[in-house]
Amino acid sequence: MHQAIYDELLGTCSACADASSRVLPTGARFIKNLADKGPLAFLHCLYAPLTRPQRERCEAALGRNLPRELAQFMERANGATLFDKAIYLFGYVERVTRSLALEDQAPISLTNANEVFAASCPDRWREGWMHFGSLTGWSTSLSLQAHSNGECAIVWDDGRRVDFTSFPAMLCRLVERIGPCFTCTGIRDQTYRELEATLNGLLVTH
Repeated sequence: MHQAIYDELLGTCSACADASSRVLPTGARFIKNLADKGPLAFLHCLYAPLTRPQRERCEAALGRNLPRELAQFMERANGATLFDKAIYLFGYVERVTRSLALEDQAPISLTNANEVFAASCPDRWREGWMHFGSLTGWSTSLSLQAHSNGECAIVWDDGRRVDFTSFPAMLCRLVERIGPCFTCTGIRDQTYRELEATLNGLLVTH
């Protein structure tokens, strides 16, 4: 994954940074607290980078290598939530805690998600796909999947899908399409109709 793509994402997220934002010594970034939703609610969260030993343990747990460009992203941000959790990118989680301390917050577990994925979608798992994230609206939830060859897909529950040649291509499209549904204070349309239309429109606007 080209450094410029991560830098562009970080620039987009950081445009909303204010005094409520935090950068931790680990490198985790919590950008723009949404105070009406609680002290741990942030517009964007980019978790601490994945270390080389953590990557090795993650791949051992998965039983396969991470797709190269997804791994490169995780080495900059080991999981993320973007646009008030409209976009989830899973990460490697070694320790589950109920702590409410900001430094203990973690992404959705990539390894746990793929235990479920391998059991519920065995054919797709055997074909080389893994579940690495999701898109969430009011009633819509879409699966983000990556193939061992680097291709990615947005997958609907009924099997419809939109394919991308790479993780960076998918990430750029998601930020481009979903970003305008939000301001620095949260979602623009409180009925979620705009976001729902945007998510379902991804099927026909690729």
